[in-house]
Amino acid sequence: MRGNRRLRPPSPQRPLQRGEPDLPALIELERFNQASLRQWLAAKANLDAVQRALYFELEPLRQRNEDRLFDALRSQALPSFSFDGWCRIIDYGYGLQPLSLAGSLKGEGGRFNIGGDLSPGAFTPFPALYIAQDYEAAFSRALCEP
Repeated sequence: MRGNRRLRPPSPQRPLQRGEPDLPALIELERFNQASLRQWLAAKANLDAVQRALYFELEPLRQRNEDRLFDALRSQALPSFSFDGWCRIIDYGYGLQPLSLAGSLKGEGGRFNIGGDLSPGAFTPFPALYIAQDYEAAFSRALCEP
């Protein structure tokens, strides 16, 4: 029965090894105290600030300099490039047009572009074609893994 269960005393924490940081790992939530929680919240605030800078402060700069950015990219374009052994994994719906950029504009976009559903007033969607140097990289990208 539930009421008959004995409570066990908490197991003692293992002592820190030499050089081991006194910060809790994500899976060791029992080790959190007020000081370490403040450290995690400070780190989160720093990451949030970086995210805001990347997505909201740089976007107006990109839009303002869009023509210059495109000119810079075009000036460095290679006249020809050999795609031997390269790979691309696409959804079945795009199978008849494997080099189509339409899928990259759907939803929020991906790692290399901005899609149509991501704050249309704040961001300008742009297409991207991702081609991997081998099957493993293409497969990893298709599954959105790093």
